[in-house]
Amino acid sequence: MYRIIPQPSFSLGPVTIYWYGICIITAIVIGYLIALRRAKIYGIATYHLENLFILTTLAGLAGARLYHVILEWGYYSRDPAEIINLRAGGLAIHGAILGALIVLILYARKTKIPLLPICDLTAPSLALGQAIGRWGNFFNQELYGKPTDLPWKIYIEPAHRLPEYYYVNYYHPTFLYESLLSLSAALLLFIISRKLQNKSPGLIFGLYCICYGFIRFTMEMIRIDDVAVLGPFKFAQLASLVLIITGSILIWKARARYQSQQN
Repeated sequence: MYRIIPQPSFSLGPVTIYWYGICIITAIVIGYLIALRRAKIYGIATYHLENLFILTTLAGLAGARLYHVILEWGYYSRDPAEIINLRAGGLAIHGAILGALIVLILYARKTKIPLLPICDLTAPSLALGQAIGRWGNFFNQELYGKPTDLPWKIYIEPAHRLPEYYYVNYYHPTFLYESLLSLSAALLLFIISRKLQNKSPGLIFGLYCICYGFIRFTMEMIRIDDVAVLGPFKFAQLASLVLIITGSILIWKARARYQSQQN
């Protein structure tokens, strides 16, 4: 694992504010506000959404960090103090999804509210949040792609390069690719969800899982950061395949329920 040097934005007295944190917080807040405006479509009370905003944010951040630390345990075992150093990045979206989903399931069971409509409600916001949050990788100059000479190449400072690419200046801006693709997925989900109006619970979240699964699986073919590998696949690709399979099952079940209601 290469050392990430967090990029500061500004200071408030003794407190330094980092661009990475600004991007993550902005993504969370905007995603929540959009979900709040759409909650009535899915019959979700505002106070439930407020509770879930706090709980899933905490669970998502914890899951994202834990997932990353486990995959990079070789590095963190040598310097355990770095586990809590979130300023340097190190939040894995697959872990965030898993952590938030676990809390979402537990909350739905405890309060007796329907799970699938909540998942459908939050899916477009999640995709949009990822589009915004990826810019934190840009400011940290991390998670870039293979060397390239394309017109939209991005310059990476030597301090942020992997050792084997130390003398290479320009790389694929994979953060930008994923941000634009996630934004496209968010728009698609917004359009479809507006048309369906909660008539097929589970379909929107299933579509999100498939979209992001394909996006991330493809991006991992371009990225060169040293991540955990299992056979011919990166671990993130295997997690993305799980998302695609899960999403396919959700869509299949949603369509089956809808067709049975029409008959």
